[in-house]
Amino acid sequence: MFKSGEFLYSLIQNSTDVITVLKEDGTILFQSPSVERLYGYTENELLGTNAFRLIHPDDLPEVIDTFNRVTKNPGVLITANYRVKHKDGGWRVLESTCSNLLGNPLMRGIVVNARDMTERCQAEAALRAREAQLSALVESLPFELFGIGRDGKYFLQNEVCRKHWGDLIGKKPEEVASDKNTLGIWLDNNRRAFAGEVVKGEIDVMIGGEKRYLYNIISPILSKGQVDGIVGFNIDITERRQTREELGKYRDHLEEMIAERTRELSLLNDQLRQSQKLEAVGLLAGGIAHDFSNILTTIKGSVHLIQKKLDNDSPLMKYAEQIFLSVGKASNLAQSLLAFSKKQTVDLKPLDVNDIIRSAAKLLSQLIGEHIELIMTLTDKNPTVMADRSQIEQILLNLATNARDAMPKGGILTLQTEIIEIDEVFRNKHGYGVPGQYALLTVSDTGMGMDEETKGKIFEPFFTTKELDKGSGLGLAVTYGIVKQHGGYLDVETFLQKGTNFKIYIPVVETTALRAEGPEVSPAEGRGETILLAEDDAAAREIMAEVLRLSGYTVIEAKDGEDAVRLFRDKKDGVDLVFLDVRMPKKDGREVYEEIMKASPEMAVLFMSGYTKDIIDSQKIVEQGLHFISKAASPEEMLTKIREVLDK
Repeated sequence: MFKSGEFLYSLIQNSTDVITVLKEDGTILFQSPSVERLYGYTENELLGTNAFRLIHPDDLPEVIDTFNRVTKNPGVLITANYRVKHKDGGWRVLESTCSNLLGNPLMRGIVVNARDMTERCQAEAALRAREAQLSALVESLPFELFGIGRDGKYFLQNEVCRKHWGDLIGKKPEEVASDKNTLGIWLDNNRRAFAGEVVKGEIDVMIGGEKRYLYNIISPILSKGQVDGIVGFNIDITERRQTREELGKYRDHLEEMIAERTRELSLLNDQLRQSQKLEAVGLLAGGIAHDFSNILTTIKGSVHLIQKKLDNDSPLMKYAEQIFLSVGKASNLAQSLLAFSKKQTVDLKPLDVNDIIRSAAKLLSQLIGEHIELIMTLTDKNPTVMADRSQIEQILLNLATNARDAMPKGGILTLQTEIIEIDEVFRNKHGYGVPGQYALLTVSDTGMGMDEETKGKIFEPFFTTKELDKGSGLGLAVTYGIVKQHGGYLDVETFLQKGTNFKIYIPVVETTALRAEGPEVSPAEGRGETILLAEDDAAAREIMAEVLRLSGYTVIEAKDGEDAVRLFRDKKDGVDLVFLDVRMPKKDGREVYEEIMKASPEMAVLFMSGYTKDIIDSQKIVEQGLHFISKAASPEEMLTKIREVLDK
């Protein structure tokens, strides 16, 4: 049956390949029916036509050459690949096997068996394209990439790897390592990766005779649960590590500067300990605060710039934060000196005393610890006072700290508010008070109390009953100064082994209290405005100018008052805001301001100073409602204030 003509004809009829019989000149003598599927033509459309007319012009010379070789070599099979035009105008790729059967009396022609390879060729082309893309990706990586097979030889490397180590393909690490240390690190990490471990960490190697630090990751290549090889990459972190080390040195230097200044301030504090006059202490504190403001402005600005230039997830960010915390401690110390001498500028607003206490309750609970119970008894009336929220919070923290130290074994801390009337009866009993309504804040503890001698000294600066280094002796002096700045009174009742009551009286105002401010927002960025910055301290001026430029402003720097006036006259049409230090050589801030107003009455001006409140007030800046910011402000606060002034 299999040798019958019908069987063979049926086989040809159902074959997926196209079978064609050609004459010596290429004329089609026979065409299998599958040609319609492949070319789109029927058998009858092709019979008697020349097969070469369907060949792609680019492939035709090679096809004719192959055909000629077939006609000259009877009995020899010759294979050719070429493109054939489909009836729809497209091109199909064929793989053909040609055989010369001209001498066969049954055939008398060239037999061509063609198979459609179009999809396969397209798939191979796509694969080659993907391989080219992958190769380009590997080569364009900005770090070393390498692969090692089970035989311990490199089978993969990219251009960066080639640049550092030369051609590694087919070599082992022992053949290319530049020194024993590098080889030891490579072999150990490779061994761990071949054992199935993903190896990560910093390594140091010699590249071109230079020590470099790399972040190395090596991962095993798994196939059916077995490690077939390893692949890894090395990221050069030399510059990053050097920056980290330099930042560490810079941090150490800054901390040494702060420690030195703190030691100097501590020496002054020891001298001040002998003084009982708050006014004398206040004058000295003013000078210290100004010098410290310039120093801290420079340091805080430097830290701000460092933080701006670091990524949030940079491992160096923690060092910058540590510096910032150290600066904060020095700043708090300077602000404390101003507070107890009543020279600190306060921002008085109508506030609800109860609201301040509730906001601070969580912090106070954490401060005093779980062994002390916090009780709040707050009046239902409206205890609205003109106050600086941060200063009232400082009072609460100072008194809560003292109460905690007075109750080492536990006890009760009570915060109570009420509205009281100070009248002649009160004045006669207590010896102080201007008649009127007051919010009374009583802070009570059940601690050890004080004797009369100690009670008589508690508001003296630097007086403390605590152990050395356990307290500065400024807490109650600061509290006393804050209360006086608020136009209030401070009294204390104490009983040995029973406890202490601090009573704070602040005048009530008949107005609606402002609610607590929302979370701090990020400082507004500049919009290309030009700022004339006048600051006589070169270091502070340089850092402030850099912070402003980094935030989108153009900065013109003036070294003193006369320089500021000259620069403004030259460039006034291009200046959007003048940022003035209150105290400068040659012309102070007020004098510069007056000359600027004559030339440009609408010019936006912002004053800054590290001097104490009495000097600022003498300049009539606060009273006239002019814009002012303290040098103790952070860079973010400074930028926010500048944006506020510009937008008005």
